[in-house]
Amino acid sequence: MMDCRICEKQHKIMVPIISMNGTAPQDLQSDLLNAVHAINDAEKALLTAQPNGRDYQNLSGGIGRALAQHSTRLDALDRIRRELTEMLDHVQTFIEWKEERDAV
Repeated sequence: MMDCRICEKQHKIMVPIISMNGTAPQDLQSDLLNAVHAINDAEKALLTAQPNGRDYQNLSGGIGRALAQHSTRLDALDRIRRELTEMLDHVQTFIEWKEERDAV
């Protein structure tokens, strides 16, 4: 767990430390948002490619194994999306904090 001074959360994953020497917060935000959208697109494509029993009819237990593996792939995409979203939330919180601080 990583404590964050800006968003006051404990992160389960490493989140970027935003500084003047690093990537601009808006660039991080854009890159992470693009990555989340790509995961969403991949999930839609994977759902379309769901195994069909007709394609496994001569394999004993084949459709069951194929569906289990398919589910594992969907779970992996969901895990990655949740991690990217946690990073994105952190960056967005930093951007909001900085805007409020600079407005004073």
